Amino acid sequence: MAHIALWWHRVKDNAHWSLLILALTTFPVLAGSPAGRVMFVHGNAVLQRDGEETPVERGDELHAGDTIETAAASSVQIRYDDGGSMAIKPNSTFTLERHRYDAEEPRNSQQSTELLRGGLRVITGAIGQAAPDNVNHATPVATMGIRGTSFQILHIPEEGYAPLPDATQGSYLMVESGLVAIITEAGTRLARPGEVFFAASHGQMPEPRPDARSLFGGWETPAPGPSDDTGGSFFERATLLAVETSDELPEAVIESLHEQDIDVPENDIPAPDPDPDPDPDPDPDPEPEPEPWLGHHPEDGHTLLTEDDFASMFTDLYEREVEPQGLGTFAIGEGEVTWGYWEAGTEVPDSDFGPLDQSLAFISASPELLVSDILPVDPPAVGEVFVFAWRDGTPLIDIDGEHESIDIVDGAITLSTLDSGSGFEEYQIGIFLELDGEHGTLSIEMGMGETSEEFGMNWSIPLEGDGTFDGGSLVGHYIGDDAEAIMSLIEAWNEDALHSGTGLFERLIGY
Repeated sequence: MAHIALWWHRVKDNAHWSLLILALTTFPVLAGSPAGRVMFVHGNAVLQRDGEETPVERGDELHAGDTIETAAASSVQIRYDDGGSMAIKPNSTFTLERHRYDAEEPRNSQQSTELLRGGLRVITGAIGQAAPDNVNHATPVATMGIRGTSFQILHIPEEGYAPLPDATQGSYLMVESGLVAIITEAGTRLARPGEVFFAASHGQMPEPRPDARSLFGGWETPAPGPSDDTGGSFFERATLLAVETSDELPEAVIESLHEQDIDVPENDIPAPDPDPDPDPDPDPDPEPEPEPWLGHHPEDGHTLLTEDDFASMFTDLYEREVEPQGLGTFAIGEGEVTWGYWEAGTEVPDSDFGPLDQSLAFISASPELLVSDILPVDPPAVGEVFVFAWRDGTPLIDIDGEHESIDIVDGAITLSTLDSGSGFEEYQIGIFLELDGEHGTLSIEMGMGETSEEFGMNWSIPLEGDGTFDGGSLVGHYIGDDAEAIMSLIEAWNEDALHSGTGLFERLIGY
């Protein structure tokens, strides 16, 4: 990151005006750069740093270790260096315990906060998107683990909270978008958009509290500070021109200067000598050979296809270098997982198959990676949850190519172990997929049996549709020795069409 210094300098001597001299200078960001800045303050708030208190003002820097306390009817809005933002509500005490943003390697970044009382509204930035397992927001009784989301947290301390005098002591979570895990010593619950959860203490399992939604009412994020009525600040509206003589100025600019009675004499600097004829262009380098779109031969890796009978077609597409749409990769250890798709009607040069009569999506793990049908590690203990968060994949594409594709924008797979109360443990799986726009969701929460082998996902797990699709299914394989990820094949259907796609879920460590 660099700071830009701009200035406009005008000098008059006996002969000429030097009309515009524009300098752009970059300065390196020094060590100890702030984690963020205060964008807006309403009312009264104090900043505690190194044992000293100062009033919070717009533009103040926020560093790891700082605490902000807001007074009654007061709030503070913060903008972090990773693009995230946070609104601290009235009568709140908030501490930024840890923050480190690595713009070059965002997955190495980390952030943690603590809310001792009051409320927050959080919109995650680059850290939450690239390294969600490195972000957590704590209260005295619970920890919130995030997955690229916006959400609100409210903590009512033992002594009560003036803006909500009748609220029960404990921590509340309301999710606006994405997924948030609320974690106590008793276990973990995964909150989806629109849901509200409550934890009364460390020892209590978080519980759904839809009736508590009203506690978050009326907490709007403060707007930025006032702006002028000309469409933004000077630097947002100005057009800067770096020129050497008046001849280079646009006619409209010269007319504007004349209107202001600024003399703009004709340029009398002698014309420079013409440039010599340039040397002829060298012969262009030969075009490099195209890189293969899959880092391994299809027969060497582990692949899921939306049509099992198309295995030979998949190999044909690879060998004839027909690059798929929506190509993506995700590195896991020494290997990688790749996905993509071809729409119905795609031409396959010099092939006996001809154009594809159906759309085809794939996801393939390189041969270095262990691929398992069953969970390759010990199952979660009672009260523990394994969370695999959606990372990326293909859209859900119409198998006949007659309807538009639909993107999967978020999702998760959860594995948990419950005490049945009858002397044995029961394993459960939860699947949640959020679709783009108003297309709704696909989800399921179901028991998987009494042995860890029942966590196997190499079968069509049914999904219930809420929106565009009536239903669907998911088939999965675990990736890596420690179940670092799940590669999946997803189908969804309604009366008009069958859609299918593939995607990758990464396991979040620490849940």
